[in-house]
Amino acid sequence: MQPPRVPPKLVIPDMPRPGDRFTSVYKLLQNLYGLKDAGRTWGQFLHKGLIDRGWQQSSIDSCLYTKQDIILVLYVDDACLMSPNKALINKEIKSLQEQYNLTDDGELQDYLGTRFTKLPDGSILLEQPRMIQQILEMVRLTADQVKTHDSPASSANILDKDPDGKAHDYPWNYRSVVGSLSYLQAMICPDLTMAVQQCARFCNDPKESAGTCT
Repeated sequence: MQPPRVPPKLVIPDMPRPGDRFTSVYKLLQNLYGLKDAGRTWGQFLHKGLIDRGWQQSSIDSCLYTKQDIILVLYVDDACLMSPNKALINKEIKSLQEQYNLTDDGELQDYLGTRFTKLPDGSILLEQPRMIQQILEMVRLTADQVKTHDSPASSANILDKDPDGKAHDYPWNYRSVVGSLSYLQAMICPDLTMAVQQCARFCNDPKESAGTCT
């Protein structure tokens, strides 16, 4: 989703050369991508267009809008429409295309790195294979080397500080891996929360035992 395209009209003024005395500044007539307030301007522009079309913004999450039986999720310029009524979705897409340069990618399959698979029973499976593969590469493991464990982890299995243990010396950054696991559990794997929380407690001074658990 993007603002409407403006007919190409590029005016390049004479720019000062190094060493030239130049006491004037250029004034932008419109916002420019990359400026510090560009995101805010885009958000205001998009919000107004949605409100004018009858959408209501959630009071809990500003990225969430609802209208009749449709839910709209936004992340900057990536939008996801969800509804049991496909005709309503198509109608809203056409309405939004009147103001925005919007492309329809069809049925939801991948959104912000998360893969969506609709199962025969009507439920939806969420996966992040690229993120998982990235974590495996960080710890220098292949899929066939990974051992499976029950999840969620038992609250009885508490990782202690191990003050006399050997310092973490694995060839990977402990904090980076724990941070990636934390992102994964927050996005699609809440069953990892207990295990990740235990590992995150020792990011400041991880021991070999903590690295093994990770």
